Amino acid sequence: MSRLYIAFFYILFALPYSLTGQVKLKDLVNFADEQFKKGDYYYAIDYYEKALAIDSNSLELKWKYAQTLRAYKNYKEAEKAYADIYAREEAEKYPESILYLGLMQKQNGKYQLALETFKLAKSLYDDLDSYNYKKSNKEIESCYWAFKNKRDTTNLSQFNQRINSFDAEFGHHYDRSKLIFSSLRADSTNENEEVYGRHYSTSLYQINASSDSLSKPIKIIGLTAEKTSIGNASYSSDQHFFYFSICEDEGYNYRCKIARALVKDGKYGKVDTLGEQINYPNSNTTTPMVVQLDGKPYLFFASNRTGTKGEMDIWYSEIMNDNQFGPAVNVSAINSIDNEICPWYDSIKNQLYFSSTWHNGFGGYDVFSAKRTGSKFEKPINRNQPINSPANDLYYFEAGDSLFVSSNRIGSLSKKNPTCCSDIFFAKIERPRPPDSTSIIITKRINFPISLFFKNDRPDPKSTIPTSTLSYEETYLEYVSSFNEYLSKVNGDSTLIKNERSEKLDSFFANSVVKGYNDLLELSDSMALYLSNNKYITLFIKGYASPLHQTNYNVNLSKRRINTYYNYLSRYKNGLFQGALQQTDNTVPQIRIIEIPFGEYAANQLTSDDLNDQKNSVYSYEAGIERKIEILGIEVSNERPDSIIKLSPSIIYLDKKPKSELTFTLENQMASDLVVEKIALNSTLFELIDAPTTISSNSMTKLKLNFTPPKEKGFYLYTIDIKFIDIPIPIKAFASIEVK
Repeated sequence: MSRLYIAFFYILFALPYSLTGQVKLKDLVNFADEQFKKGDYYYAIDYYEKALAIDSNSLELKWKYAQTLRAYKNYKEAEKAYADIYAREEAEKYPESILYLGLMQKQNGKYQLALETFKLAKSLYDDLDSYNYKKSNKEIESCYWAFKNKRDTTNLSQFNQRINSFDAEFGHHYDRSKLIFSSLRADSTNENEEVYGRHYSTSLYQINASSDSLSKPIKIIGLTAEKTSIGNASYSSDQHFFYFSICEDEGYNYRCKIARALVKDGKYGKVDTLGEQINYPNSNTTTPMVVQLDGKPYLFFASNRTGTKGEMDIWYSEIMNDNQFGPAVNVSAINSIDNEICPWYDSIKNQLYFSSTWHNGFGGYDVFSAKRTGSKFEKPINRNQPINSPANDLYYFEAGDSLFVSSNRIGSLSKKNPTCCSDIFFAKIERPRPPDSTSIIITKRINFPISLFFKNDRPDPKSTIPTSTLSYEETYLEYVSSFNEYLSKVNGDSTLIKNERSEKLDSFFANSVVKGYNDLLELSDSMALYLSNNKYITLFIKGYASPLHQTNYNVNLSKRRINTYYNYLSRYKNGLFQGALQQTDNTVPQIRIIEIPFGEYAANQLTSDDLNDQKNSVYSYEAGIERKIEILGIEVSNERPDSIIKLSPSIIYLDKKPKSELTFTLENQMASDLVVEKIALNSTLFELIDAPTTISSNSMTKLKLNFTPPKEKGFYLYTIDIKFIDIPIPIKAFASIEVK
């Protein structure tokens, strides 16, 4: 605490009591305002509370108090303060009060209450292009997402008080038990959670973080000048340079720049501030992270430089010789009109991690990742709990078999406010392991079925062919970009009905359409892992369609939709799966897709099929939920499932005659004969007519069955398992029929 502050404190409270209450109130407010500008939120709160004790009816004073509580990350008290403001004036003078109320409710984990608040906020903002409207609308989607993804989880482990303190700590680098972290030894941190000081300076420390060590943090000195703060840490790939942030204390209007120090024999030498290619004039540039991409070094960083989409964006630049840098590139696929900060790149998984306040999450800042395919980044994915929480979760990185994240979640060390200050948390990484034996695998990370949804009559509207040139990713992007069109079409006879239909669509797009695509990305990652371990994959897929067209049309539409998934796989990561999808040497491919196109057979027959009632037959939630394909499961094997036996066809579509005859062809491609051990019909409706007992080497034979259709209406799918001696996996044949 500075001596100037002590002198002012003495003068303020030594004033004669004969002075008016108005003078005292003015002094209190002015002093509180001054502390807020410095970022000293704890003392600002103290003096706003003293001022409110004198004038509790001042809305302006209440607003300053609420804003300071939010900056101090006291979500519980800030929620109360914003609720009080909104109750008094219903967002007339302070229109953000209702939006901030919802944000505080969300950061307190009250998702249902926050959802209702955001809906109310959205209805109050008339300007559809305004930040307040867009933020409210996005938070509605985010609350639905949080409902669906919230789960009880074991908390991350927390470093002890050798590292974490009652102030703020942020982790940056871990190597061979040495942790480099920054610490702000003060009562408050910046609202954006950047690691630099306002009134107190932030410093970098290093420590032996192993559990059996008794060492204490050692402050890294010699990197900065007086009256500046330093934070963040990233080494170049060759360990010759140490990148970090230098921030000047300019009250609330801080400025950070990225610098680097020469490293020799473990010591930090000459410090250079990077040029304007990185430290763009009159901007805040921070959180450097160095990584090798395509054999070249790149610097990732966060900045609000010209060209930024929102508050802070993630950028990257190629590092060249002699401290030269290529043009800064905005990672536009992940950046938003809010904040994206704290980049960390995993070069093994080719994945960028960062924190954002915009994308669907549990609270304030959540950790997200985005895969890089070629030179492009894919849509961000929330890293879910326990990495994320309703509080702020930042500075994610991995080292060895552990992950690290800095968070001010409940449980972090604090004296004054349970969510005031960040601690460093860690956990062991549970990496997916491929199966060691032949078995059917339903991946633990993915819940089947995975549902992939389509816009009405897509792909290739009005087509009657069963194939498409589009990939599922293309149809998905077209569908989600049409959300506002669908929303505008579900008007009702009353505001209540319209709101109910809108909420259904909100939830459907967020929790079904987007979730399905994210699940698809997770499945693709798992498949890549299986293939890298020489596994063989069989996928089972079925299609649906809303009943807007005739059944034969919908069967081909379902086939086209399944074909978009095949196209997605063939183009995944510049053709990573292409070879595995191709048949060679008269064997099945390494990735095999069993198609079951249901058409409208499995769709809800109560859904409207009236072309004149497009509100219900095209744009409604009830119609949308039917326009999908489902990945039912994945079969993973150490051996090629039928690399020695070829079955054709794999599925037969039965007609509605009193009795049908089915014929499957089996080809033995082995050098020796095959002996049939068992044929399991799995239904009493089948009757064997001609079944082989032995199939000679390099020859073909027929399997013939009679089938009696079921009497009850519906769609039916049957399997026939053909088991051979010494062949571990049975050959599966499929038959389907619709009874109307």
